Amino acid sequence: SGGLQAYAEPMIMTKGGPGNASKTFLLYIVDTAFKFNRYGLAASLSVTLFILILLITIIQKRVVLRGEK
Repeated sequence: SGGLQAYAEPMIMTKGGPGNASKTFLLYIVDTAFKFNRYGLAASLSVTLFILILLITIIQKRVVLRGEK
């Protein structure tokens, strides 16, 4: 789930290039909001990212807790 939140490293190193090859989902959200001025789409993408991270976290916790029993 931490890989979905990567922003600083790809932004500093490549700015998502070449040809969007290293653009992460978070970079796409930021570009959508501030480069293309599509704030509603960026907000919905952010909610989608939150739900995806939440689901991954829940699955990880269940797998870890199942291993302790």
